[in-house]
Amino acid sequence: MLQQPPAWWPTQATDSMSAMRTAAPVQMTRRWASVSNLRELAECVTDFLVGDLPFNPFCYDYRPAIETAPIVHHLVQLNRLGLATDCSQPGLDRGDLRQRAYVSGLADLDLARHLDEQLVHTDLVAFIAPLLEPHESVDLWLDVPVTLLERSPVTWIGGRMAADDLFTGIAEETSLTAQDLAGYYSIQVMDPVWGRADYLWDTLTTAVKTPSLDGRSA
Repeated sequence: MLQQPPAWWPTQATDSMSAMRTAAPVQMTRRWASVSNLRELAECVTDFLVGDLPFNPFCYDYRPAIETAPIVHHLVQLNRLGLATDCSQPGLDRGDLRQRAYVSGLADLDLARHLDEQLVHTDLVAFIAPLLEPHESVDLWLDVPVTLLERSPVTWIGGRMAADDLFTGIAEETSLTAQDLAGYYSIQVMDPVWGRADYLWDTLTTAVKTPSLDGRSA
């Protein structure tokens, strides 16, 4: 993971994605723009995580968050195994800040079924569901807190996302369409134990790698 910003990075702090996109070398923006399937998306995420692609149009920095450093190698492995991760956090228990380890991302039908089969035998909590079709809505939300700050919940997982909502975030950056995304599954997995560091990552990686009863192998 990069420790210093690349030479092209804007010299003044900014939360403007357009400013970062404008400053980024064209080969980096083209790399994201060429993404047309889940495998290519996971490859770009992997290269961002390890520092080979210091531009991520869905992240306001040239590198993952500092708190992500201890779990980068786990995220890299999951992306290489087919889970295109988009959000995660380590388990922490530091006074007023408590976190459940979790990771979310996109998977194809085969991997989604495989994880559904494997994770039922673990203590992890998993929300696995197809992305809602474009313009489809759902009234049921199962929000589970994963971060407490001064005993109050501040982040949650569990809600289903519509493909066109997700598409809004990536339409300008990749070649994926809302219809493409509608063929994928939302994967959200958390360790229910506050502050536990390794259980989610070791268990989830093992689950992905474990051959399925139908013969699927990583």
